[in-house]
Amino acid sequence: MFHLYELLMFFLRHPRDEYNEEFLGPIFMHFYDKNYYRKDLIIKNRRGEKLKCSFFTPFNYNENTPCVIYTHSASSCQLEVLDILHILLLCECSIFSYDCSGCGLSDGYYSTKGWNESQDLYLILNHLHNVEKIKNFVLWGKYSGAVSSIIAAALYGNIKLLILDSPYVSLIELYKTTFHLNAKKKGEIFFKNVCLYLVRKKIKKKFHYDINNVCPIFFIEDIKIPTIYIISKNDKIVHPVHSLYFAYKQEKAYKIFYISESSTQTYENFSYENKLTVAIKTILYGCSINSTEFKKVFDVYAYWKLFYSLKDKYENEFHFIDKLITKKLNEKNKIIKNVKKFILFKYESLSSLNSSIQSTMDSIREFHMNEMEYSQHKLLGENKCENYKINQFKHSGNISDCLFSDIDIMTDDHNVTSNPFKDKHLDNLHNFNQTYGNIEEQQKESELLHMQSARSSLKSNKNTYKKSLTWDSKLQSSITYFKEDCPFQLLKND
Repeated sequence: MFHLYELLMFFLRHPRDEYNEEFLGPIFMHFYDKNYYRKDLIIKNRRGEKLKCSFFTPFNYNENTPCVIYTHSASSCQLEVLDILHILLLCECSIFSYDCSGCGLSDGYYSTKGWNESQDLYLILNHLHNVEKIKNFVLWGKYSGAVSSIIAAALYGNIKLLILDSPYVSLIELYKTTFHLNAKKKGEIFFKNVCLYLVRKKIKKKFHYDINNVCPIFFIEDIKIPTIYIISKNDKIVHPVHSLYFAYKQEKAYKIFYISESSTQTYENFSYENKLTVAIKTILYGCSINSTEFKKVFDVYAYWKLFYSLKDKYENEFHFIDKLITKKLNEKNKIIKNVKKFILFKYESLSSLNSSIQSTMDSIREFHMNEMEYSQHKLLGENKCENYKINQFKHSGNISDCLFSDIDIMTDDHNVTSNPFKDKHLDNLHNFNQTYGNIEEQQKESELLHMQSARSSLKSNKNTYKKSLTWDSKLQSSITYFKEDCPFQLLKND
């Protein structure tokens, strides 16, 4: 009975990684002579749960600015993105992170390790495309977040790059590789298979989803965009052979491996960060496949050399997974059909349409807040993006298949103000001086420049504030922000 409970926790429930919203850092950031701001918002998913989201953008961003969507792992929260934020800011792109359902500050009781998360990510992609008019996306996911990114990339067309941090080929196969490879007796394997059958039946009956459908390996074959695999040789959660098998099945795409040689988790070692930054810039800013820069990043010879060396090292594990997936091939079409039916939904009723419109309208109102409203929002310490309600909505005409087909109607509302930062340069923001003039004296120094993740240690003195990226209390790298970099100082008139 204990193993059954352990299995239920493995598939559904992990300790919720809650945090204080202040840990997301300052609203304004100054990084390498560029200025960024963070906008917090709430997006309601199809199940009616509110997802806590953060949108980091440069001051002068526009529709052509690429957006990186980061999806965290099942037992974590969106604070993970702060550990890689400096890599993405160097790429001069916007960054969108969010707490998955059942994690962090979002609603929901349990995590499905890729099932509900894939639907939510697909909705977020459509939201950013239709509301913010973003054209180019990069998907970066870790563990279950990588699974969601794979499925979304296979079903959505505007993805330019896929970054996968330790994905697993299938949820059931993750369990089998975790427990079966460590099993000492055949009787133990048989017992665990019986438990797996009972748990799958229980989850399907009570939580209305089949863990067998979380199988991203059947979607990777259709992905032809450049893909970066990040693995750790000492990873105790997802064996590196999972990423190796993904690369083996993804035959029609340019691929590259980045490996953390000496650490348990990939974020303990940033030896690959410069290469990763170059790779992201190469893909996002117009380098063709035949260009010299592209060929240097996605070196085919270096890739195959590393691939075969890893395959030889993990030969037994590789054949074990290959055997499991081969047995599952007869279910491939059924699984793909079930996933597409769940994610690529159409509005079937007026109630479902109204629910999505309310979610979208809340997000639009939050995204288009003028500077006076924003400063009042900050001073009062109110929770952003909540307590907006729509009194009524009258529907007429045919229902479009587009997720937000009525966006033009909603954005014509005169009460919705324009984004003060969009398409603006810092020199044009002098009108912020009066708004923030009285705030500067009232703000505490610790609130201005703190940029702290869940696993960060914060050190400060009178003029300098330091964010130290840590894992298991080991200092790996640091970013230093000076008091002179405060946005209020930058926006002062000379």
